Amino acid sequence: MLKCSSAEARAAARAVCRESATAWEFLSFIHRNLHDEEGNHYAKEDWIKVARELGLQDIPADKSLLIARVRESGQDYRKLLRSLH
Repeated sequence: MLKCSSAEARAAARAVCRESATAWEFLSFIHRNLHDEEGNHYAKEDWIKVARELGLQDIPADKSLLIARVRESGQDYRKLLRSLH
């Protein structure tokens, strides 16, 4: 799996996904099928930005609850995650 625990690794992964539709599709496939990987790939601050863009109210402090709220919104949150790239 892609491990992006540092800010530098996340920046590198984002640059690759920004430049390559194939890389984005690969990452999206992993995230659709391994939800924990998607949750771990993005920092809590990223999830907060997406939640705000979706207009969610009462954003949870807990990252797991925050991710669940974003996913349950029924909106295309992955498009917003990609825009972070």
